[in-house]
Amino acid sequence: MKNLYIFLLLVSSSLFSQTVTEINKIIGIPDSLNFNREIRIYKGFGITNGTEIFRFYKTNIKEWKAELYKYYHSTKSGEKPRFELKTLNSKSDSDFVWFSALATNVEYLPNAESIQYKLKDKAKVVMENGECVSVQTVTYIMDGTSYDFFVSSNEKQNYVYYANPEGYLKKYPDVDELQYVCELINIVKQEFDIWKE
Repeated sequence: MKNLYIFLLLVSSSLFSQTVTEINKIIGIPDSLNFNREIRIYKGFGITNGTEIFRFYKTNIKEWKAELYKYYHSTKSGEKPRFELKTLNSKSDSDFVWFSALATNVEYLPNAESIQYKLKDKAKVVMENGECVSVQTVTYIMDGTSYDFFVSSNEKQNYVYYANPEGYLKKYPDVDELQYVCELINIVKQEFDIWKE
C-alpha cells in the first residue's frame, strides 16, 4: 500500500506546472508521509504561479507542528522557484483539530473523478422530432482553486484531488464528498487563520 501511495504522490497534481515531487524537493520535505498523523494540502491557484502547501503533523507522542509553505513557480527562463515558510499555531487543541479533520472522512474520500456522475443536474426526458431524448446539464468550473489532499493516520493513507470544490458545492450542495472536502478546508482556514479570501 505504501508503494502505491508514493506512486500516487509522484503522479498527482497535473494542474501544477511543477509536480508535487519537484515542489517537495525544493521546499525540503519528503514525498512520502513519514508520520502516522499527517495531513498535507497542496492548494493551486488556477492561472497564477503560486502553490501553497499546508502541513500538519505529529512528530512524537506530544509535539504537533503546522506549517504553511508559499511556493512560487519560476515564470522566466533562468529564474529559480522560491518559497516562504510560516510556522502556524492552531486556535484549538491540536488533538481536537486532528480528530475534527478526520471527522471529514478524509481517510476514505474518493477522488473527485469518481464522483463526476453526481455533478450533473437531474436528467430530463423530452420529445424532440418525435423521439424521446434524455437531456442533462453538466457544469464545469474552468478556473479557480484546486486541492491535493494527502493524509496518513495510523498506517491508513489516502490521496484525493478536487478542483474547485467550493464552487461545485454551491451548485451541488447535497453531494456529501464535496461537503466533507469543504469542511476540511474550512477547519484549516478557521483553526490556522489562513486562506481567508
